[in-house]
Amino acid sequence: MFRVFWQVLGGTLIVIMLPLVAITTQPASYVFTHFETSPAITGITNPVYAIVLSWLVSQYSLFGFDAAAHLTEETKGADVNGPIAILSSIALISVFGWGYILALTFSIQDPKYLYDPMNETAGRFVPAQILFDAFQGRYESSFGAIALLIVIWGSFFFGGLSITTSAARVVSLFSFKGGPTFNTHEGIAKCLVS
Repeated sequence: MFRVFWQVLGGTLIVIMLPLVAITTQPASYVFTHFETSPAITGITNPVYAIVLSWLVSQYSLFGFDAAAHLTEETKGADVNGPIAILSSIALISVFGWGYILALTFSIQDPKYLYDPMNETAGRFVPAQILFDAFQGRYESSFGAIALLIVIWGSFFFGGLSITTSAARVVSLFSFKGGPTFNTHEGIAKCLVS
């Protein structure tokens, strides 16, 4: 339960606080129309490849629907509550994820400085650089950026913990049902159905 509060309250804190701390914010025309690959730093020259990579950013956060699916067997009214939990988790993470990305993008102080190898993160960790620039510009201190990074890293930890727990439940189920044979599709199907 602690991880839920950590992620929801921490995510909300970042989404609200970061644009308020940033001295300047980017206009909506920049946020919604500008496309930057910085090929000299990132090595990405193909915009289509950059778009595919950007889709991967959101994939780490979709673990919640999988955990909801594994826990439906233990809920009352699983036939109704299971799909509601899965769809709710996807909807909520989509809203929070989009808000997080918008907060970061609107809070960019100097777009050319983000990928600069001479900046504080050596041009490699853009979200941390955005946080650093916002707090350094407003308070001349990076303490707030570090505190928000701890919130982000805590979310990564709790997400990994949830994925590991979900995988352990699946392995336990396989073990309880006699284990999949892994030599035929029928063996795996028998384990899943029985």
